[in-house]
Amino acid sequence: MTESEGDAVKMPKQNRRSHRLVAVTGATALLALAVHLGITAFNSHRKNRNKKDLYGSKVRVTLSASEIIKLAERVISKSKEVHDAVASVPLDKVTYMNVISPLAELEAQQFPLVQSCVFPKMVTTSDDVRKASAEAERRIDAHVLTCSMREDVYRVVKAFAMRGEWVNADAKHYTQALMRDFERNGLNLTLTKREEMKRVRVHIDELSLRYIQNLHEDCSFLVFTETELAGLPQEFLKSLDKADNGKLKVTLKSHHVVPVLELCEVGTTRKMVAVEYGKRCGEVNLSILEDLVQLRHKFARVLGYSNYAEYAVDHRMAKTPAKVYAFLEDISNSLANSAFMELSMLKDLKKKAEGDFPFGVEDLLYYVKKAEEQQFDFDFGALKQYFPVNLVLSGVFKIVQDLFGLRFEEITDAEVWHSDVSAYSVFDLSSGELLGHFYLDMYTREGKYSHTCVVALQNGALSSNGSRQIPVALLISQFQKDVSGQPALLRFSEVVNLFHEFGHVVQHICNRASFSKFSGLGFDPDFVEVPAQVLENWCYESFSLKLISGFHQDITKPIKDEMCKSIKRWRYSFSALKMKQQILYCIFDQIIHSAENVDIVELFKHLHPTIMLGLPALEGVNPASRFPCSAIGYDASCYSRIWSEVFTADIFASKFHDSYLNQYAGMQFRNKVLAPGGSKEPIEQKTERKNQSKSKIFKKRSKLSESTNYNEAEDISKRPSLSISEEQRPNGVFLKFNFGKLLLVFSELELFSASGFILSKVSRKSSKRSESRDGGHTLYSNGPSYSKSGELGTSKAGNVISSVPAGGFVSDVGNSYGNKNAKGVNLKLNGFVASSSYEALPGFRDVPNSEKQNLLVRKLNLCCVIFDFTDPTKHLKEKEIKRQTLLEVVDYVTSANGKFSEIVMQEGIKMVSANLFRSFSPQPRENKVVDGFDLEEDEPSMDPAWPHLQIVYEFLLRFVASPETDAKLAKKYVDHSFILKLLDLFDSEDPREREYLKTILHRTYGKFMVHRPFIRKAINNIFYSFIFEAEKHNGVSELLEILGSIINGFALPLKEEHKLFLVRALIPLHKPKYLAMYHQQLSYCISQFVEKDFKLSDTVIRGLLKYWPVTNSSKEVLFLSELEEVLEATQPSEFQRCMVPLFRQIAHCLNSSHFQVAERALFLWNNDHIENLIKQNRKVLLPIIFSALEKNARNHWNQAVHSLTLNVRKIFYDLDPELFNECLAEFKEDESKEDEVKARREATWKRLEEVAAKKALSNEPVLVRGRAPLRTASR
Repeated sequence: MTESEGDAVKMPKQNRRSHRLVAVTGATALLALAVHLGITAFNSHRKNRNKKDLYGSKVRVTLSASEIIKLAERVISKSKEVHDAVASVPLDKVTYMNVISPLAELEAQQFPLVQSCVFPKMVTTSDDVRKASAEAERRIDAHVLTCSMREDVYRVVKAFAMRGEWVNADAKHYTQALMRDFERNGLNLTLTKREEMKRVRVHIDELSLRYIQNLHEDCSFLVFTETELAGLPQEFLKSLDKADNGKLKVTLKSHHVVPVLELCEVGTTRKMVAVEYGKRCGEVNLSILEDLVQLRHKFARVLGYSNYAEYAVDHRMAKTPAKVYAFLEDISNSLANSAFMELSMLKDLKKKAEGDFPFGVEDLLYYVKKAEEQQFDFDFGALKQYFPVNLVLSGVFKIVQDLFGLRFEEITDAEVWHSDVSAYSVFDLSSGELLGHFYLDMYTREGKYSHTCVVALQNGALSSNGSRQIPVALLISQFQKDVSGQPALLRFSEVVNLFHEFGHVVQHICNRASFSKFSGLGFDPDFVEVPAQVLENWCYESFSLKLISGFHQDITKPIKDEMCKSIKRWRYSFSALKMKQQILYCIFDQIIHSAENVDIVELFKHLHPTIMLGLPALEGVNPASRFPCSAIGYDASCYSRIWSEVFTADIFASKFHDSYLNQYAGMQFRNKVLAPGGSKEPIEQKTERKNQSKSKIFKKRSKLSESTNYNEAEDISKRPSLSISEEQRPNGVFLKFNFGKLLLVFSELELFSASGFILSKVSRKSSKRSESRDGGHTLYSNGPSYSKSGELGTSKAGNVISSVPAGGFVSDVGNSYGNKNAKGVNLKLNGFVASSSYEALPGFRDVPNSEKQNLLVRKLNLCCVIFDFTDPTKHLKEKEIKRQTLLEVVDYVTSANGKFSEIVMQEGIKMVSANLFRSFSPQPRENKVVDGFDLEEDEPSMDPAWPHLQIVYEFLLRFVASPETDAKLAKKYVDHSFILKLLDLFDSEDPREREYLKTILHRTYGKFMVHRPFIRKAINNIFYSFIFEAEKHNGVSELLEILGSIINGFALPLKEEHKLFLVRALIPLHKPKYLAMYHQQLSYCISQFVEKDFKLSDTVIRGLLKYWPVTNSSKEVLFLSELEEVLEATQPSEFQRCMVPLFRQIAHCLNSSHFQVAERALFLWNNDHIENLIKQNRKVLLPIIFSALEKNARNHWNQAVHSLTLNVRKIFYDLDPELFNECLAEFKEDESKEDEVKARREATWKRLEEVAAKKALSNEPVLVRGRAPLRTASR
């Protein structure tokens, strides 16, 4: 019985006990009872009246059953009214305000009311409320389906879309989304096809439901003796039912099958259970799955797609099945070596335990667990004692608040549906703006939803009047409550789950999308999990683990460092093999939904050994019993989780490796990923790339996994890229992912159909239609095969190479340090090596400790040899020898436990210089960028030598960061010349290289204090050259990102040298036409200066005005955004010094012909600090901008600008009506004189024409003296 139920039982007893004290009878007793009930009702009403609703929330959380049904009916009635109104608009009179705006407003306003009806069924303890909520949901769903099929509304929306009169980019995106949803429902089809589509959809739903029901209703079981179940815990054995013969029943449900496969020591038992589990529902579900797939293909063809996979992926981030295939193939290839070593380890374990019995898929779970028990010395049961619920939650709050610049405030008197529920408001830390609210319903109770999840109760949205609706979220969990003074404890899996789901809360609250449809969790389906998955990473870092943990009897004792390291290593144990299994399911899912008449059983038999490194599928298993996701829920989209994990790994590794609480990176993530929500595509499109830096906040490079070796001087997560070795390590395995290849997946090139490599080998069921159409041949006859190349950086899909060779890459080894070749190597001048003499050196494990440094020097010399990667077919053996040698060197530097000698430092820097320092082919002067050319239009050039370069960069990073590197000794070799050449490399077109360089230079700046002034001056010189000479540099954004961190550490008061740097370098960086490529980082640097010394705000603002663009509207928007950040830190005294020229420019912006410029300028009044500055100086500022405001208010074509202008005018009018009227009178006076001014201007031009005509024959220059100065209207 829960606590709430106990109270409910006790209350009537207490009431009866109190009633027995009233010794009266008859009417007196009735009167006393009435008085008692009246007092109770009054107290209850007063108590509820003291509870308050959340500010800005329309969600109603305590509705009764009858109120829920009534509200649902009102919602449906209002929705029908709005849809009818939209449908009645004549097609020749459609506008944004009478078609799109009503639908958007309806969606935003109705969503919290709909959720008020629906969410109670998940949290209520009342059966009546639960039933009413379910009924309301049924009615609303039926109405929504009806609305989605309204052809009259579709015609009106389509008529508006055809006009192309977009209010702004968000409105365009919203309209296109509406059109896409209508058309995916078939409203663009003929009535006959639409009816056919409906019939097919109903049939699909029926078959999907039957498939799942068959699995749920399957009651098959196997019987075993206790001996045959050896290894399983007694608690599990006692929970099993017994058969008539006394044996134990093991059902074919996952809660029985998984423990057997994971813990049972008897191999024959494991195999028997695995085989029978794979045969569940036999031919029944196989037939259903085949019919389902064919029906889905039919459904897709009706809508105009060639197959169902195209339909399913079209609205997702991947866009085409070809990209999904290339993506999955690439990961599978990249993991092949790592997975092979993991499988070999498991096979060795089985051989030791069971002899020469062959290893099968049924052994995977068991021997993975055995291997983990041997490698990791920790017990999850004991670990649980370090995670009290309240401590974990407070730690999560702190991490999120510090990382994303938020502040949480509990609302103690909020109205809630249960006493366990708590409510919080979320504020922006810097501005104090209310961003949203969230509820926490954390503890288990009867009738409550049984899983952890996040429910969006109210979406954020921008209304037509400019006000913003704030988001509200609910996090539901099933944690146990504190019992008898003992705190409730969380399993580690529950901790990870809490981090994940709270990531969705943050995702919802931080969203600033204009439309409810794109708010909160309205991300692209392939990207929606990324923000939550990013936050999961903090569960595995020592810093955050210590923050959220504490022994339940003494919370001052967090978990130990060794335990933290073990947890992180455990996370990646056998990750390659586990990922291979997921890839198997995903490719199977894609293939059956990409081609018709595929023999599903034969396909599975072929795929299994191909992807699972030779492990065959169990004999007789039915693939239809293994993939319920393909039947319902994730059909043709099973790949989505792997897809999002790739982006998650990249974001965390590339942006949070320097600091787990890096608020700059956190704010960038919040502003650039969470804030736009679904209103922007996750993959940047051309138009977006024109307005972003080459160094994207989150580059589209993908990293899948990290090292499991944590005997390292530096935490692996702090590296800017993934581990680059697949060789086996003492404590685990390095996994790698070829993110260079993945770049091609996201390019706009036409990709081949990657399904061919499998479909060409899989037998098809005979089909007359396919034979007649394809001449008896399979649809995919010449598909490329898997490539087993594991090298990083080769950008390819199948056998298509997209690497761009870097001209003149092969460098002279003796360029900087003399021409000293590796021993025994005959190096040719062009960089090619005589393969007969280039041999691998012995490993470090094969020599005594005293010889290891000498061997390291020899290996470094061997790695000085440079190969030409423009021809990938040459010197394969030598390239692989060098790659393996580099990996060994990196591993040695990582695990070193003694100071590096001077010779090692010298040879290490020599090797780095030989490999990295090279010249880039300069762009000819006549071919330099011109107006209108987009530097981001083409994909960046990827250096073909990246397989070696990446490992050299990894070596340099670990060398610089290693505590065994003595900075005083190393500065002889990491000298000014080395730093200058390192800075030259920032001009590389390869974004992967620049990312490494950024991290290395940042570490170098931190370690070598003596070089800090020189590094700053060298960066300064690069900026001068870029601004005044070169006009192009690829690494400006990365250098500014480094400077942002450096400026943040400047001591106060600022040195004159630093102020000069601001004036002479940073402010002039606003001059180049391609400011958008690095503006984000530049703006951060500028704002850092102003925050440190507010007196610089005048200098910065006047600098912005100096370089203010005249015609580039997109650049003006950037300037206005930066101006707002600067003004936020500006004090009144400094504001008064620059406000006149500043607001003359703002007046120009208000009257800009580009609506986004005017809109962005008007947004300045949404900032409370800036609004106060303007109010304090209104007598000077209003006359300057009044003319612009009045013109906008009268006739501006854009509705948003018009509404914002009226709001600003109202602010001034309410503040000072007298001043407002004076300005209005002056404006009308100037307006009345416009005709006179126009007549004078025309007379002047006429006189000029007459004089010019007289002088035309003599070619004399014409000098015209002005008669009188013309008076123009004030601005």
